[in-house]
Amino acid sequence: MLDEGLDVGLRAVARRAGVSPAAPYRHFADKEALLSAAALEGFDALRAALVAVDEGAPIERVRALGVAYVVFAAEHPGWFRLMFSDQLERARHPALVRASRPPFSLLAAAIREAVARGQLRGDPRDLTRMAWSLVHGVAHLVLGGQGRGAGIDEEDVAGTAARVIDTALVGATRA
Repeated sequence: MLDEGLDVGLRAVARRAGVSPAAPYRHFADKEALLSAAALEGFDALRAALVAVDEGAPIERVRALGVAYVVFAAEHPGWFRLMFSDQLERARHPALVRASRPPFSLLAAAIREAVARGQLRGDPRDLTRMAWSLVHGVAHLVLGGQGRGAGIDEEDVAGTAARVIDTALVGATRA
């Protein structure tokens, strides 16, 4: 329902599932609890998509993780928007906070390894923040359609993401 752009509420979910309007209340206290559960599933799916990235050299892994992140956003726009929105009061959902860490951690580990092997130059923390900002920004530009004027090809999300990431990596590899 999120990816279809539909309003996700307990009654709407009940209608879609073909159950009584009261049935979701047996599982979720309110709409925020439902959305938090959906965001948790989204973070699990994003983590799985990133864990599935299997590239050889650490710098190739960094690139592939970034592309996988942007592609995930393009394939699951509703989920992605919810996962990173301010609709949810994160302090009320510690499991959601924990679930949001692995995608960043996977990228950070690949960047640390690339720096350790001399494939990237710079402080790994700064490079990780730069890389995360880059792919997150590209993902939002793709989802919002604002990137068209800047040459972000929404028909070739993976290729566009790869080119943008490659441009950033060139600066981090030069001596």
